[in-house]
Amino acid sequence: METKKLSKGENITPSVKPVLTLQAGNQTKTVIEKPKAETTGGDQLKNLVELQEQNRILLKKLEELEKIRVHKPANIQEVIQFYQEKKRIIDLCSLLKDKLLIVEGLQKEVKQQIENKELEAEKFYLYIGKGDGKYSTEKAVVINNPLVIENAIEFVKNTMKNKIDFFEKQIQA
Repeated sequence: METKKLSKGENITPSVKPVLTLQAGNQTKTVIEKPKAETTGGDQLKNLVELQEQNRILLKKLEELEKIRVHKPANIQEVIQFYQEKKRIIDLCSLLKDKLLIVEGLQKEVKQQIENKELEAEKFYLYIGKGDGKYSTEKAVVINNPLVIENAIEFVKNTMKNKIDFFEKQIQA
């Protein structure tokens, strides 16, 4: 590569032209084309495809950085609140995981009862009640069919797993 010494007052004018300017929020990124010797149409198309791919990658990185910048707490009080909320979510997730293990254990027992064809055995009950929620509840419906109970447990288990996934995504954010 050849370098040229400039005399005082001599200016350099770049011989490259901007090809693409990306703007997201208050950030701007300009992708420039390097001067090349003569190029063919195929080379120009290849360069255009490469620039489009670079553009896509840069836009994705810019979006990720923007998300990080938006979620960054501004002062110490916000930092404390941020981590207290994370801890609360972690505690809830841990509690839900413990309860999920219990539910899965009950589901295994109900499935065992179904496999043994003990459909009339009154080993498990599903209560649906109503009341003021504090001290008095009335059993509105009592179900002892293991097939129905197993379906209810499966529904509860899937709901718990979805909530655990939701909490884990919040913890990662």
